[in-house]
Amino acid sequence: MRQRREQFFLFWRARGAFFSHAKWPTRSPFLLGIVLPLVSAMLLLWRLYPRGESEVFIPLHYNVFTGIDRYGPWWLGLSIPIIGLAATALHGALLPRFEAYGSRVMIGAFLWGLGLVHVGLAVAVVFLLLLNS
Repeated sequence: MRQRREQFFLFWRARGAFFSHAKWPTRSPFLLGIVLPLVSAMLLLWRLYPRGESEVFIPLHYNVFTGIDRYGPWWLGLSIPIIGLAATALHGALLPRFEAYGSRVMIGAFLWGLGLVHVGLAVAVVFLLLLNS
C-alpha cells in the first residue's frame, strides 16, 4: 500500500510540472491543427479518388429540402483540410503577438476557436465521406 501511495504522489507532482509548462497549451492545438487536416486529407484521398471515368464528379453538398444540390470534381473535397491548415497557419502567425503582449484571454480564445474550427471541419469530412459511400 505504501508503494502505491508513493507512486501516486510521484505522479501528482509530475502532473503539476507537466501542466504548468507555459508552452504546453499552445503547442497541443497547433499540433492537432497540423495532424487532423493531414489525416482527413488522407481519408479523403483514400475514399474519393476516382476509380474510373464514371466517378469524375461526386456529390459535395446535401440539402435537406432538395437533396444533393452540388456536384463537383473529387479534388474539391480537399478544400476542407486546406481550410484547416490555413486556420492553423493563422493561429501560428498571430499567437506570438498575443504572447508578447501577455494577453492570456486572447490566447485562450484563439485556442478554443481553433479547436472548434477543427472539430467542425472533421465533422464536415465525415459527412462528405458518408455522402459518397
